[in-house]
Amino acid sequence: ACLPEWGQGQFEINLHRTDAVSMADNAMLLKLAVKQIAAGQGVTATFMAKFREDLSGSSGHIHLSLRDRITGESVFYDPARPLKLSRTFENFVAGQLDVFAPSALFYAPNVNSYKRFQSLSFAGTTKNWGIDNRTVGFRAINQSAGKCRLEIRLGGADVNPYLAIATGLGAGLRGIEKNLDAPPAATGNAYEDAVERIPSTLGAAVAAASADSGIREVLPP
Repeated sequence: ACLPEWGQGQFEINLHRTDAVSMADNAMLLKLAVKQIAAGQGVTATFMAKFREDLSGSSGHIHLSLRDRITGESVFYDPARPLKLSRTFENFVAGQLDVFAPSALFYAPNVNSYKRFQSLSFAGTTKNWGIDNRTVGFRAINQSAGKCRLEIRLGGADVNPYLAIATGLGAGLRGIEKNLDAPPAATGNAYEDAVERIPSTLGAAVAAASADSGIREVLPP
């Protein structure tokens, strides 16, 4: 699906779900195809996270879900629980929060990436999660078993999809393995929450990743 977005000449493109590696392949093919088609029309398409200060940034949101290998059923959805989210989901989102700052390098890999991280811009900048809340860093969608998933809102359109998806999956699986606890879901304008903010520069992101042992359990050095 492709539809106009907030900025001038900006379009949101939703790629149909598939397995992780195929999803990364499709994202790369999309970028290459868009650039080639645009060049053929005498214009330039950019996937920079923020190509002009006075226009909105471009995100690269990642939606992740886990299913039982045998039954194919969602392991994130649990209608018996208050938020309809399973303990496995809570572990998974807790894993993201546990490596929040160190993982930024793999969602925002360029100097320009950090220009996108502005409060009240719908960019994921905060170490929190919420139910269908676009002001948090990690958004849970819990409408049904078939649609239940976690949206990682940190990434820009300039992500390396292989590294970004690997980071999200690895962080979540580590959270499950370590049985990590997630804080309560944020409500309202989560930009106002007194929580940690994403590193503000590429240098700060590199320093956060360099100093953290948890991210080495997610992605081997």
